[in-house]
Amino acid sequence: MPLRYFSEPQAADVNILMDASDLGDCALHPARKLYIQVQFDEAEKLLMAQGLLSSNVREQLSAVWAVLCWGHDLRPTSGDDLTHIKFWIDSRSAVPWCNNLSSRDSMAQELNRC
Repeated sequence: MPLRYFSEPQAADVNILMDASDLGDCALHPARKLYIQVQFDEAEKLLMAQGLLSSNVREQLSAVWAVLCWGHDLRPTSGDDLTHIKFWIDSRSAVPWCNNLSSRDSMAQELNRC
């Protein structure tokens, strides 16, 4: 990865807007006018009730859905081999939590590997 990604702010090639709730996840790709909407089933709602599917994990899951669904179409606009994707998360607690990438939550650890 080029050093410039660490030394100065970079404009994103792709912006993905995300949100999560107790009902499901969504991700928006405004430039392509695409969206993903995932509704949680009863098993996932049970995990939430048991505290095993936190709001932070659900926010992070939105990013994973976006990469899995659109990753093959995301091409860099700058001519580099890398695509800089900026995920816009609206949760104040989820942003530092996702950026840390060292959660003790086993589901978060699995998502970090994606």
